Amino acid sequence: MVEISPECFIDVLTVYTDLKARQMWAMKLADASSKLPSGVMDGTLIWSGDMDECMSVVSPYQNTTKRRILGKHCMIQFWLPFPGIKKSTPFPTLFGVCAPDTCSANDVLQLVNKTEMCTNIHKEEKGLEPLCVLSFRSIIGVLVALVVCGTIADLIFQAIDTIEMRNPQGYKKIDEDVPPIIQNGKGILADIPGHEHFPANKAKSKIRLLFLSFSFLANSKKLFNTSTSAGELTAVNGLRVISMFWVILGHTYDFIIVFLDNVEPAHASMKRFTSQAIINATFSVDSFFFLSGLLVTYLCLKQLRRQSGKLNWPMFYFHRFWRLTPAYAFVLMIYTNLLYHLISSPLVYVMYQRPESLFAKPIEICKTYWWTNLIYINNIYPNWGSTSKTCMGWGWYLANDMQFYILSPIFIILLYKFWKIGVGLLSLLTISCLIIRGVLTDWYGYVSFGVIGTEHKGLYDGDDTAMYVKPYTRVAPYLVGMVLGYILYKTKCKVQINKIIVWLAWKAAMITGLAVVYGLYYYHHNGEPMTKGGVIMYSSLARFAWSVALAWVIFACATGHGGLLTDQRAWSDRLYKKPNHYADSGQRGLATVLFHCIFQKRLHQLDPVLQDMGTIRPTDVLRLSDTPSHNLPFLLESDESISLFRFNNG
Repeated sequence: MVEISPECFIDVLTVYTDLKARQMWAMKLADASSKLPSGVMDGTLIWSGDMDECMSVVSPYQNTTKRRILGKHCMIQFWLPFPGIKKSTPFPTLFGVCAPDTCSANDVLQLVNKTEMCTNIHKEEKGLEPLCVLSFRSIIGVLVALVVCGTIADLIFQAIDTIEMRNPQGYKKIDEDVPPIIQNGKGILADIPGHEHFPANKAKSKIRLLFLSFSFLANSKKLFNTSTSAGELTAVNGLRVISMFWVILGHTYDFIIVFLDNVEPAHASMKRFTSQAIINATFSVDSFFFLSGLLVTYLCLKQLRRQSGKLNWPMFYFHRFWRLTPAYAFVLMIYTNLLYHLISSPLVYVMYQRPESLFAKPIEICKTYWWTNLIYINNIYPNWGSTSKTCMGWGWYLANDMQFYILSPIFIILLYKFWKIGVGLLSLLTISCLIIRGVLTDWYGYVSFGVIGTEHKGLYDGDDTAMYVKPYTRVAPYLVGMVLGYILYKTKCKVQINKIIVWLAWKAAMITGLAVVYGLYYYHHNGEPMTKGGVIMYSSLARFAWSVALAWVIFACATGHGGLLTDQRAWSDRLYKKPNHYADSGQRGLATVLFHCIFQKRLHQLDPVLQDMGTIRPTDVLRLSDTPSHNLPFLLESDESISLFRFNNG
């Protein structure tokens, strides 16, 4: 006996009667529910139906109940009884049901339970939490007000500047016989009596700078600026851009697996040679670690030389914390309290409400341990930094980078004053990191690179935590960057090298990089395990070797041995109208990242704005600005990332 509420029972009978009579509204309600699709054996396990069609169902006025019947979309979870289905994914089948709005979750469960397949149910009902919404609106309101005020103030200051330029009252008349070199109060004679500029220039006042920091106009000009300063390591811009491409590509394939219509072919495609770059996309993170170490060392050493060995170290730390943490906290607030409420989709159940969903457990952890992210210890605590058991697990990168940054002054000071000790210490720590990686690989029984260990899995770091998120296993590329930063500082980017040596170094760097990324193709393609020695060697040396290959690329480009890579004139003639197209192109990256999801292909029925959360995660925005340079890489969408999937553009 099915026990459902009287209202639901009456409406279900009405739907059945009108469906037999071919009434359009009842046909739409039935049509919006899922049907058995093709490709089930290939892993098509999400049958969401059409939520938009379901929510648009409105019946004629019912005289018996004195109301209309509206559609309500529900998701039912069950395991397929097919004996031949492959078990490549642990996810059950999800079936969308369009039911009358008077039916509760329990009513629909009782109706479907006759099939003996239903194990759980989700009803698309969400209510905003008043406190989090009020807080979010308040913060957004304050930010918008500051932007408006800053923009208005910027316009006023520009008008004042225009008036002062037409009538420069701050200057005394310049005699005709005074050389032009002192015009506008500049030049070596600008401070001679009678030609000084007074009073102090208001354009540089702290009040104006405060307003300009919130000005939409001023920030837009900086964001889209493509000029470079003299002596900048321009090759860093290109490397940062390519690395960000790689991050997005890897995340697209990694996190989209839950929503695929063809899981089995997608898994099979990872055996292709070209897919090795996707499997090994984690090396893009090492690229950012390398760049961070390079830039913080190179820039700080130059600053120490200019200031006779003095540097404001408290400001060194404060600037870093202040530049990252407010944006990080804002993203954390949205992820923890609002993201669920911003998604209108039947797949919200997949992402948030199932016990094994992608974000349910991490969000609950965020509500308790959010502070660990803001003080950058989330790669260690809680749960020993496991990416699946910490708040915003992908924030491990920021934690590592901040920890490296905090310790970097020790090595920078040693490199500046006692360079032999500094280089020796960096070398010792690098070797220690490689040894630790080898020991952990053996201890946890890794059978392939990037695969969770097979031994001691019950320990606190028996999953991905032991090798992937710990600072002592990821610091080697950062240290390589610091050594390169010292070399470039010491040589002032001017090194003469024999052309044959340059050619050999380029070949070695390319072979090393390709071997790191594509060297395991045989094992991935054939599914054969690596030998124990091979796993230990690759796991120990791969990330270090990758950073060494990058070090040569940056060194060669910075010292004039980059060939075509450093020929800006050739690049501008072939590709761009501006020679410095990539210079500060990273500053456009923040806006590009924020709008990246909007331009994604519509996948299933996810909300167009947040449909592809797997493609770009919130902290990727922060990763773009993780180095001392203020440049952020701008992003392009890869056409290859959609080649495997079937999209529903309805």
